[in-house]
Amino acid sequence: MRVTVARSGGVAGMSRTWTLDSADAPDPERFAALVAACPWHAAGTAAAFEADPDRFAYRITVDGHVVDVTEAEVGGPWRDLLDYLRRHHGPSQ
Repeated sequence: MRVTVARSGGVAGMSRTWTLDSADAPDPERFAALVAACPWHAAGTAAAFEADPDRFAYRITVDGHVVDVTEAEVGGPWRDLLDYLRRHHGPSQ
């Protein structure tokens, strides 16, 4: 499983990307559990992703499945996944 998070927005408008493959995760079982815990069915749309350019928005891709999550939606399972990815990702882009 490969997860990529692209964060955009913010006052400076800088984009960041984090990618982690389960084969490279320090704890693959924990990583898989974090991905499974996210409410994928309730994730936002591209319109919500672009609604407020001064706030962070996250485009999360898991094995080709793409969801958009706004800064206001990042809490609970989403926050846990994003924090894990930032700590254990490969090189940032």
